[in-house]
Amino acid sequence: MKTRPIFSSALSSRLIPSVVAVLLFAATTPSLAQTGSISGQVTASGDLRPIVGAQVSIPETGLGTLTNSQGEFLIVNVPAGLQRVTAQMIGYSTETNEVDVSSGATVNLDFALNQTALALDEIVVTGTAGAARRREIGNSIGSIRSETLENETILSAQDAITGTVPSLQVNMNGGDPGAGGSIRIRGANSMTQGNRPLLYVDGVRMENDLFPGSMSNQAASPLDDINPNDIERIEVIKGASATTLYGTEASGGVIQIFTKRGQAGPPQWTAEMSQGISHVGSIGPGGESAAYLEKYPGAEDLFMRQWLQTGHEQDYGLSVRGGAEAMNYFLSGHVSDQTGVLPQQASSGLSLRGNLGFNPVPSLTVQFTGSASQRNIDWIPLGNLAKGFSLNIMRGPHDYVADADSVFLTEYETKENINHFITGTEFRFNPSANFNAKLNLGLDYADNDYNRTEVFGSLLEPEGIRVARRWTSQTRTVDLQSTYVQTIGALSTNTSIGFQIFQNKRLQVQGTSRNFAGPGNPTLNTGSSQTTDEDRLEEVNAGLFVQELLGLADKFFLTLGARVDGNSAFGEDYGLQFYPKASLSYVISDESFWPAALETSRLRFAYGESGKAPGYFDAERTWNPISSLGGLPGVTPSTRGNPELGPERSKEFEGGFEITMLQNRLIVDASYYHQTTDNALIELPQDPSTGFVSSQIDNAGSFINKGAELAIDATLVSTNRLTWGVGIIGSTMTSEILELGATPSIFLGGSLTPGMFAREGFPLPAYWGAKLLNPNEVAAPEVEEQYIGPMYPTRTISVSSFLNMGRLRANARVEHQGGHYQLSHTAWRNAQRGVWPPCFSVAEQIDAGNLSQLTAQERFECGSSFIADWGAYISPMDFIKLRSVSLAYDVPANLLGGRMGDLTLSLGGRNLWTTSDYVGVDPEAVDDNDSLTRHEYYNMPIPRVFTFTVRSAF
Repeated sequence: MKTRPIFSSALSSRLIPSVVAVLLFAATTPSLAQTGSISGQVTASGDLRPIVGAQVSIPETGLGTLTNSQGEFLIVNVPAGLQRVTAQMIGYSTETNEVDVSSGATVNLDFALNQTALALDEIVVTGTAGAARRREIGNSIGSIRSETLENETILSAQDAITGTVPSLQVNMNGGDPGAGGSIRIRGANSMTQGNRPLLYVDGVRMENDLFPGSMSNQAASPLDDINPNDIERIEVIKGASATTLYGTEASGGVIQIFTKRGQAGPPQWTAEMSQGISHVGSIGPGGESAAYLEKYPGAEDLFMRQWLQTGHEQDYGLSVRGGAEAMNYFLSGHVSDQTGVLPQQASSGLSLRGNLGFNPVPSLTVQFTGSASQRNIDWIPLGNLAKGFSLNIMRGPHDYVADADSVFLTEYETKENINHFITGTEFRFNPSANFNAKLNLGLDYADNDYNRTEVFGSLLEPEGIRVARRWTSQTRTVDLQSTYVQTIGALSTNTSIGFQIFQNKRLQVQGTSRNFAGPGNPTLNTGSSQTTDEDRLEEVNAGLFVQELLGLADKFFLTLGARVDGNSAFGEDYGLQFYPKASLSYVISDESFWPAALETSRLRFAYGESGKAPGYFDAERTWNPISSLGGLPGVTPSTRGNPELGPERSKEFEGGFEITMLQNRLIVDASYYHQTTDNALIELPQDPSTGFVSSQIDNAGSFINKGAELAIDATLVSTNRLTWGVGIIGSTMTSEILELGATPSIFLGGSLTPGMFAREGFPLPAYWGAKLLNPNEVAAPEVEEQYIGPMYPTRTISVSSFLNMGRLRANARVEHQGGHYQLSHTAWRNAQRGVWPPCFSVAEQIDAGNLSQLTAQERFECGSSFIADWGAYISPMDFIKLRSVSLAYDVPANLLGGRMGDLTLSLGGRNLWTTSDYVGVDPEAVDDNDSLTRHEYYNMPIPRVFTFTVRSAF
């Protein structure tokens, strides 16, 4: 027997619009009940500083709003009668007060929130199954909040994480507009598979590698496609003890960015305009003598001074957030334009974001997130290039174009267009207080269009050349998690199970065309010599995890978990991979025996394992296509393949404590970690007699990274008129290579990058070079190859200070990195050519054969005619940098006449001052983009940036 639907399709088509219309009318029609309003201010108890962005709500009605820059709020259409109003802000205690609302009247209600120093009840989601309170987690989690970002001069998303979390190291790489930096968490633990952490935005995995490189020897970063003004908070987890639940991708750590959401209440608009300038100070060692300038006119700043200009930056942004009881929204738009400190350097961008959340039924929350960005970058050739602008200029008369340096500005055109889309949908199902589930579906799509043209008739390519490259990356996320919570007396259980699939597809198509028939606007098909290359790659990683969190008396927490992973890059005989985890958190300050002076104290310990998969074809036997006899197609052996190839495995133990003292005025957070990477993927040479001549990736290595981390937050002064605080973030890191298989030493550099090695018993990676044995003798240099030092910092320190005087706020951050070394090709190559200012007089004596008065040190460093030893220019990279300074002033409302909302004016600067004994151009400038090794080769220093910003909230 057939069943008949309750509603026919015709009836449904008439009824559904009617129902929707009724619902919309009900949602938009003012309540007929008697209503009033609630106004007030939310401040920090003690100094009564306004708290900006605090959520004030009436949970029973769904009404609410956010406080403005003065901490003020207004809730309208509140039903008359007794109402319970709640004020909350991350980092502060939640307060609830009752107020009697009269019809047609506005009642005042103020809140003074206590700062919770350790915020143990703060909800975090990175590295946990679902979400958990910080007190329950046994590993350290770095957290960066939006109020921290607002207090500093932040120009990009990369700036937002610089110097803010222990063991999170960010290096700028270069001063080009649009250039991205290198990010490392707890050093390097892979020789062949990259060391960047995973990046997530609102639960969606995004592309984390730098985009393909440019002719500037720099590359753009997908991270900088995120507007920093859209960021609500950032969570950072650092090693295998915390990344087990991310499996075979996560041994480099995880950075998760959460963008702003709407809140119940009327629309709140924020408009921002920023103008800035950038410039570089001196380039090189300075100290040009009169004789030097007479021989080389215009040689100041390594011959660069005549080309330097003041760059200009401008940014404009507009956002709105708001919502109702069952729906919230956040929308933003951002436009930027930047010119560099050299001619024709430029970067412009546009970004749009829309976050929409709603509750179709009380037990279900749906959150849509989406962003679209576009960047256009104009590069000029820099760095280690015979066609490089900076290389030819900095070498003075010893260049490739006989001082016709302007050809690099008139005969070259290098452009990059980046389109980046990130979208996700999150479903949260909470049918009861004991059970919740989350499904996150996401897509990250990046499209990079790069083209470079050297025009017909150019000096170095008379017949012209054009390179066009199209690179795309698609990353799909499916993340399902469910959690069941139960409390039995003092015992609580939290059982989670989840399943994740990540698929990444990459496409790169590149063509090169040469020998044009004449001038014009060439394309790839206009040259008589054409070559093409196409790569299509796909990787899938899938994993299942389970986790049990046991709590006793809300102060003792034990977590046990495991993940099973499969990856398409594993060898066909390898199978699945198992990653366990365990952690312990003990809020010891809740015990009666604990000293009252140590107010809030927690001990934590964690152990975990994670991994890193091989490359796309590392496990496969491969062949190279050739043209054989008679022009017929053929192949030659390339790599032998390895059907048992698996991931690198990182195992990490971490222990630490958190303490507050002096009435929450002093906060100390310390950690120690010890990480071992086994089965490290290493590129090893093969026996040519097998017929396979290319190196093969094998699981043959083992490394150790270990170190300590410390974060101190101290409030030195706290009064009604003044708050002054200081933060100190420090870390140490040492690494050691335990095993490299059958090859105890692997050279990591190329023909122009000597001294870079991986050797058993030493850090990964490290510099080796000639060390002078008789520096003070008047004699020929006697040298011996020795270990010089690691390439990555062994210590980092960041000191910040915040001063709040009510309407006037000031902030500064100083950063130090040290213990590492780098080769400056700029200094070495210029010394060989006799145009390195400190070596000018010595080089002239050497060239004239006057050696009788020269020490071995002088000959070692300054021998011209290509005699100077590169080992003399492997230099300590220790530096101290004034990373950011800002000064902000909230204009009094009575001066604005209520026409502009809340107005804030701010001045800021970034990378303003550097002190270092590094011999080269800049200790942060590198030529290797994001590779394992680091060296500087005619790269531009990081510019100073000054900004003026006007922000209005209304």
